[in-house]
Formats: sequence, C-alpha cells, structure tokens
Amino acid sequence: MTDHPKEDEARLLAMKRRLDALQPEEKGTDHSAHGASRYGTEFISGVIVGFFIGYGLDEWLQTEPVFMLIGLFLGVAAGGWNIYKLAISQQENSEDGV
Repeated sequence: MTDHPKEDEARLLAMKRRLDALQPEEKGTDHSAHGASRYGTEFISGVIVGFFIGYGLDEWLQTEPVFMLIGLFLGVAAGGWNIYKLAISQQENSEDGV
C-alpha cells in the first residue's frame, strides 16, 4: 500500500476486474470437459451395474452368457435413460437461467 489512497483504490479495482474476468460468467453452467465426463460416467455406470448383475445371476443359476447379455443390454438402456434425464434437467436449468 502506498501513501496515496486514490492509487490504492485504483489498483484494487484493477485487481478485482482481473479476478472477475478469470471467473466463469454464469454460475451453474457445465463446462464441456465436466459435462462430457458426467455423461460418460452416467452411461458407463449403468452398463457396468447391468453387466455384473447379469454375471451374478449367471453364476448363481449356472446359465453362462444368458443373463450377462440381458444385463448388459438392460445396462445400456439404463445408461441411455440416465443420459436422457441428465440432458433434460440441464436443458431445463439453462432455460430457467440457472
């Protein structure tokens, strides 16, 4: 800090403007990398859960690939449904101005 309050105020204002420029413009917006990883996580988690449930049923009932394939297809469907719900909720949030 200097002995001149006007200079100090001007420097603080300039620093505040630089900090504001570095921050995202809108709160709650999804950056592309974060959004892509979220979509991927939603889809892959559904596929993995469906696969392992089917695998567990196959081991229990000794029907090797049947339930594993059914679980895999149901997991793909569940992952797609999760992505759809996520896309709809993000679209509604963007329309609301959040």
